[in-house]
This record gives sequence, C-alpha cells and structure tokens, in this order.
Amino acid sequence: MISQGAVMEMAGESYEVILEDCPVYDPASADNSIRVGHEYVLQASAAYRPRSFHVVRVLRNDEEIASCILIAGGGASAIHDNSAVPVEDVLYIAVGDQLAALSLPTLKLTWSAQADNATCFGVFYCEQRDCLITHGELTIARFSRAGKVEWQTGGPDIFTGQCKLEEDAVRVVDFNGDVYRLRLDDGQCLPAN
Repeated sequence: MISQGAVMEMAGESYEVILEDCPVYDPASADNSIRVGHEYVLQASAAYRPRSFHVVRVLRNDEEIASCILIAGGGASAIHDNSAVPVEDVLYIAVGDQLAALSLPTLKLTWSAQADNATCFGVFYCEQRDCLITHGELTIARFSRAGKVEWQTGGPDIFTGQCKLEEDAVRVVDFNGDVYRLRLDDGQCLPAN
C-alpha cells in the first residue's frame, strides 16, 4: 500500500487500485470534471447531506478498467493509509460514516453499512479472525466480511487518536490521550498496559 498525499495506490494481482478525495464533486450536476463509471450514494434520507466523496479507480496495464465515486454523509473523511483494505477480491473502504464493500476489479458495490454515528476514520482487516475492524469517531466496531456488525464499543470521549490492531485486541486512543484496549472477540475493555 502506497499513500501519496490524497491518493492511495494498492497493487492487486493484475491491477492497481487508486483512491482519491473529490470534494468538488456535485451529485446533482451533469457537468462534473470527474468522470466515473458508477456513482454510489451510500445512504439516502431527508436529512442526508453528503460530506465525503471518494473516487476509486482500477487500472490494468495503466488502462482504467473500472471507476466509481462513493458519496456519504456523517462527518467528512479523507483518504489516508487506513481508509481502505483489500481482502481477496473485495475492497473495503471507510467513507463518511459508512463502511462499503466493492468487488474487485469491477467496483460493483456489494454492501454498505453505517460504521459510526459520526465519522468512520478507517478500516483494518484482522486475518486471524477473518473480520473487519472500523475506527469510528464514536465507536470501534467489528464487522463480518459480509457487512454484519458483530460488536460496537464506545468510550467516554471521541476516538480521534491512533488505532491499531494487536494480537488479541484493538488499541485506540481518545481525544484526551486515554488508551483503550478492546478485545477482538467481543469488544470488551481490557487493561490498557
């Protein structure tokens, strides 16, 4: 995985995946400078206001074979090292308050789910348990690869600090600098040593 500013590139078996922020995209306009094959609005309601726009492109031999834009509400998110994770033939990506799954290399949206009530900062793959861990502003959550929430755990303050996977836990730091270790199996809090 290589991150260059607001662009993330991931080498697949025979293709490359590039992610980029696109804050100037307007879903209501036919005159966008960004052209994509698919537009996915990840939630829709009367109160919905899109704040995050992430473009995903798949290239094979430097030729684009698929593209899409993911549009989500919640807090605004940006592309960084933990914004997305490829697992086999699926790309899991955090955008706004959502976690989305895109088939590779076609970029067909297979599912999306609200990962946090505010912002989903990132997603991690836990190989030993074959699950996804989301780093949200208000909650840390474990998802199955099929999009089912297996547990969610919140804290007394927002989780704006570092989040990383350990052997048996998720280690996360909140706004006050307090460290939490959440057991991977059930989200219960462990001693933070």
